[in-house]
Amino acid sequence: MESEEMYGRVGKYRFSLFIKLLIGLFLAVISLYFFGLFINIWAANDVRQMILDSTKQQVYNYLDSLEKEVERIIKVQTEYLDDSDILNLGRVAEVMYDYEKIERMLRVMSQLNMIKTVSSYIENINIHIPLIGRTISSKNEIRQLDTEELNALKSYTSLHGLPIIWWNERLYLNVPFPVPKLSYSQELIFDISVELSQSMIKKDLSNLIFYAGSGAVIINKQTGYIIGDGNNNILSDIKDYLSSDKVKEVKEGQETAKFDNEDFLIVYKYSEYLDLTLLAFIPQKQILGPLDNYKRLSLALSGLSVVIVIFFVIWTYKMVREPLECMVEAFGEVEKGNLNISINRKNNDEFGYLYEQFNKMVKNLESLFKETYEQKIRLKNAELKQLQYQINPHFLYNSIFLIYRMAKMEDYDGVIKLAEHLGYYYQFITRSDRDVIPLQEEIKHAKNYVEIQNVRFGDRIKVVWQQDERDYSRIMVPRLILQPLIENAYQHGLKNKLKDGEIRIKIATDDRRISISIEDNGVGIDNEALLKLQDKLSNMDEEIETTAIVNIHRRLRIKYGYPSGVTVSRSQIGGFKAAIEIFLEGDHDVSAIDCR
Repeated sequence: MESEEMYGRVGKYRFSLFIKLLIGLFLAVISLYFFGLFINIWAANDVRQMILDSTKQQVYNYLDSLEKEVERIIKVQTEYLDDSDILNLGRVAEVMYDYEKIERMLRVMSQLNMIKTVSSYIENINIHIPLIGRTISSKNEIRQLDTEELNALKSYTSLHGLPIIWWNERLYLNVPFPVPKLSYSQELIFDISVELSQSMIKKDLSNLIFYAGSGAVIINKQTGYIIGDGNNNILSDIKDYLSSDKVKEVKEGQETAKFDNEDFLIVYKYSEYLDLTLLAFIPQKQILGPLDNYKRLSLALSGLSVVIVIFFVIWTYKMVREPLECMVEAFGEVEKGNLNISINRKNNDEFGYLYEQFNKMVKNLESLFKETYEQKIRLKNAELKQLQYQINPHFLYNSIFLIYRMAKMEDYDGVIKLAEHLGYYYQFITRSDRDVIPLQEEIKHAKNYVEIQNVRFGDRIKVVWQQDERDYSRIMVPRLILQPLIENAYQHGLKNKLKDGEIRIKIATDDRRISISIEDNGVGIDNEALLKLQDKLSNMDEEIETTAIVNIHRRLRIKYGYPSGVTVSRSQIGGFKAAIEIFLEGDHDVSAIDCR
């Protein structure tokens, strides 16, 4: 009845942990999802801003290069104003022979063809000469003067004010001679007009932005004339947007706008020198579309993760938690003193091995109790403390739960290795057929214990062994004198040390003496506690409370007499030091027994 009640309490507690584990894993998945969502939003804004900044730089650079190109073309125009052939044709052509006029016009045409190669933005160069009623073109033609075109252009000059003239859906850079405001003469001698190539401008604009559905346009706010590609609805919406009160007086900007019922990222800048606005537009879906797909994929993945977590928890419950509950229940019976208990498992796995070792341990414990009470009454208290130390379920609990976590992480090689060390560990401490064993076996058991602790603490604690070259297999010592002192260093000295922990174990022997020291660089011990412990070691009264160190000291003192035993002090590396001294003279068991 009591066993069933205890099992009920354990089962209820474990089920509560199981629910907490499920909730914790679910919260972890949800946290990862929201973190991924945050990353997605942050990435979208970051990508959006990066593209806007990049587009802004491209727009500014292109507008700056266009201004410089226009300035260069105008400079070439002005340098051509003092050409003698044009001046003669415009002033004294009436007194020239026909062949001379033709010769000069052909030379001018050749010059125009050379000037046209100065810039890819030059579509055509026309020189209008009113005196001869002719227009000389870089297209290798001399045609009748177009008075409508001349009258529209001659009143403007690119040298003052706005350089580009928008006329008849074409762009001109015009320089008349004489230049108005620079001459008293009102009579036009000739006019040099450069028609800019809209096809070249459109080509450069199309190469400015590379996203599908994106583009760039140049708009003159005064005339509403627009250069660039795009469907009529987008171009119309862009005109309306730039003429709206919101941006009418704004020189530049970058934001989101809706054109033809679609969201666009736009960057625009106004050139006061050219009196035009360059606007680049990119469909927002081209930028954020892949990120939206990733967000949907993340949502689906999160849902799948929840399902996998639930399945994994159920599987863990069946494969790990139930066997652990069975072992915990068995250990509970052992704690109550019931050694007539065994665990059976059909599966030949790690738990099967642990159950087998547990059953052996229980049998060995039962034999050890019988041997202790029947044969060593005079060492009752000391041996009882030894048994209490041996029956240390917390160490096994920690080890089993470490195996549980490793199995959960599918570190099966680690589980096998740790289970093997635990098997050897409990096989050693539960074997009670001999009071003394070879020092080699004691050292082997201590190293096995260190390997178990290495799995738990990892790189946090380093153990350094220092041994002489003597054959330890023929030196007999009491069982369990080394491992408890190492365990004391782990539990008290280095328990809270997060890194750079160190334990030094030095073993030296000769024909008369065994010297073993265990020291650490942990928290150390204060003066009061050190004096109290030294007083306990010097007091052989069996009624005082004992610890592992006192227990070992009493066993050594009873077996080997004074001055054998344990001494304690501060370590030279900053922590606590325990030293074992065993004087072998007169002890015939030490070297007479041949250990297998």
